[in-house]
Amino acid sequence: MTPADLGNVQILNQFWTADRQRQFFELLVTKYLPLSEVEISQMQEDPEEFIIVEESVSLFESLRVVTEGTIMLFGERMGSVTQPVLQQLLQQALGNFFFFFF
Repeated sequence: MTPADLGNVQILNQFWTADRQRQFFELLVTKYLPLSEVEISQMQEDPEEFIIVEESVSLFESLRVVTEGTIMLFGERMGSVTQPVLQQLLQQALGNFFFFFF
């Protein structure tokens, strides 16, 4: 890693504090990840078809797909900080919503 890369990592770590991550992921998990009532109904009627359709949706068609990708990226890049925040938020949210995850 070059000195410039190390500087970039330090800037990202300073910006993405645990509190800022919690707020960011809380927004993602509560606003952009939950299924709508229509989607829940579709999933209950034909779960296999629902999953096939969901897997074919592109980034340009669904905020949920973008949200899933964002969460996965943060998990890969900053997992040690991100994972506990996401676990807590998802445990809270699962009592109220159905979620679709890869």
